[in-house]
Amino acid sequence: MSSTAVFVSDDSGSEIVDVDLLDRAAEAVSRQRAAQVQLILAADGWARAHPVVDEAYPGFGPTGMWGERLVDLAGPGAPAVAEFAAVEFAARLGWSVDAARVLMAQALELTHRLPRLWELVTADRVDPSLARRIADLTIVLTEDQARRCDRMLTADPRLIGLREAERLVEETRVFDDPDLAHRHEELALADRHVTVLRPRPGDLQTPAVTRVDMLLDSEVAHRFDQRLAEVAAGLKALGDSDSLDVRRAKSVGVLADPQAALDLLTDATEPTAPPRAATLYLHLNEDTVVAAAQGEAGAVNCESLGTLTTTLLREWLADAGTTLRVRPVIDLGASSAGVDGYTPPEWLRELVVLRDAECVFPGCHRDSRHCDLDHIEPYVPLDRGGPPGQTRADNLAPLCRLHHRVKTFSAWRYRRSDDGSYTWVDPHLRAHLTRSPSRRPRWS
Repeated sequence: MSSTAVFVSDDSGSEIVDVDLLDRAAEAVSRQRAAQVQLILAADGWARAHPVVDEAYPGFGPTGMWGERLVDLAGPGAPAVAEFAAVEFAARLGWSVDAARVLMAQALELTHRLPRLWELVTADRVDPSLARRIADLTIVLTEDQARRCDRMLTADPRLIGLREAERLVEETRVFDDPDLAHRHEELALADRHVTVLRPRPGDLQTPAVTRVDMLLDSEVAHRFDQRLAEVAAGLKALGDSDSLDVRRAKSVGVLADPQAALDLLTDATEPTAPPRAATLYLHLNEDTVVAAAQGEAGAVNCESLGTLTTTLLREWLADAGTTLRVRPVIDLGASSAGVDGYTPPEWLRELVVLRDAECVFPGCHRDSRHCDLDHIEPYVPLDRGGPPGQTRADNLAPLCRLHHRVKTFSAWRYRRSDDGSYTWVDPHLRAHLTRSPSRRPRWS
């Protein structure tokens, strides 16, 4: 392992420290992970050691009104646990009982229902904190669904992440039972509201501002967001110098007055950019299309919202203001496809952001639709001797603006392998292997 010397001078200018801070940080994280594994094992062992309630005392057992009961902390297939077990566990750790129950539930979920993920945790290939958060997601699944999610999630350990796990759990529930998923959608729609809130502790104690909580149809929320953007742009064109956030807040007041909104959007003294459409990127397979045509519920993956049913999608598309644009099928394996110019055409950019859903820098999960496309091998203009076809799929990768600048203006370098993974080399010559998930639904 290479060593990076760090020197700190005292008041006299003498160099007094020579340590590798990066290695120290990495070792600290490694010890923290090992401690978390031991904590999970202890919680699992404690839970499994308390599976039976002693019914020898009056009021105990599942029928007792005040006694101890068995509780299901994790999902189906994991053992039930004596209710009071979490109390002693919490007292010993100095935690709340709720926090102790959560840890015991996560431990049982990992060891009993997500054994492949747990094996990767114990092999130090997956962060225990990440595994615990994934366990929180899968508790709602059936035993069979959890087993399949465990298998699919761990098929490529480089792709394991919270966002990918969330998407996989959503897809599993909707693809398995779209009718049930639509009933859940209807329940969520029944909870829509717009509520003016009272001040909370910590809020500025002034009547100048008030919080508003809204739960809207996702499609309505997208359109509302676009209207706020248009009005905020109109205010700026008319000379408003406030920040974008403040102008968006003012825009709510404008929209509350229909005539004022109409005047601003149609009679602004300065022409503004044309209104942007609220775009939803949908991915579905042929079977789903056929089922929807026959009136059956199916599942559709929506990039910005998650997995939804075709029943809800049909309701959105029935809106008179909705425009449906069907894109041609793009072959994600067309790695050699490219052009001679520097800027990728729309079809090529779409291919890359479909292939890599996130920034490909290690540890970054920024959506690739909001990223730059970087030439892995720097582009050389043709009139300066550059070869043709440099702007092609296998020489392009999505990088968020920060990591694009890091790659361009520092010693970080990377390459793309044929299997779709990326190997980065940092300024100290350490290698970092990463891979971005695809946007293709896992259940399609």
